[in-house]
Amino acid sequence: MKKVIELKGVYFSYGDTLVLENANFVVENKDFFALIGPNGGGKTTVLKLILGLIKPQRGKIQVMGKRPENAHKFIGYVPQIIKFDFDFPISVMEVVLMGRLVKKGLIQRYDKKDRDVCRDALEKVGMKDFEDRLIGNLSGGQRQRILLARALAAEPKILLLDEPLSSIDSTWQNRFYKLMDEINNEKTILLVTHDISAVSTYVDKIACVNRKLFYQGTKKEGMEKLSEMYKCPVEILTHKVPHRHLKEHKHD
Repeated sequence: MKKVIELKGVYFSYGDTLVLENANFVVENKDFFALIGPNGGGKTTVLKLILGLIKPQRGKIQVMGKRPENAHKFIGYVPQIIKFDFDFPISVMEVVLMGRLVKKGLIQRYDKKDRDVCRDALEKVGMKDFEDRLIGNLSGGQRQRILLARALAAEPKILLLDEPLSSIDSTWQNRFYKLMDEINNEKTILLVTHDISAVSTYVDKIACVNRKLFYQGTKKEGMEKLSEMYKCPVEILTHKVPHRHLKEHKHD
């Protein structure tokens, strides 16, 4: 399947506040796709629509050719903020095993394969020695890595990431993008981010959203559109040299 996510003419409002207006975009199989735009521009709303957590007032959404509510088994999701009682005595392994629920259902017991998949996910995010720790005893950055492991444990075809590095140290950030590059060989990735340097270095395609869709396409062609949306030059990294993307290619 070439188109794994498709939005057609999507409108969404929170009460009287219009958040998305006639949004149309496509994510293709094995894209490394960044969704960028200002705060309040509708990025997280797009992810919630794709997940089926909310429904559009108008328009159509398909995920793997299905309605979002019927496509959960194809998606691994890392939220920006998790609402969780961290005083609750639950271990890292138990949290990551939750990612297997899309495979097992609520009734079946976890088996050796489930635990092996989860340990592999924990190793990928650098947390293999933490499986018996209580989630409440971890730092914010460590918890975020556990949520990524939980998403990977679902063995999804699509990985949705909402500002996944908001509480992660710079050392792990570099490792994170290398991991995403490896994962992208097998999975489609849709990343919501403000990290423009990462966009210019790692992703293949971008969509710029600020209520309306300003641009969708390759990152190279999209930088000028992004500058227009933010109403200022955008700092990016190309050839490993910091510069501004203006009409003329000039290094600062």
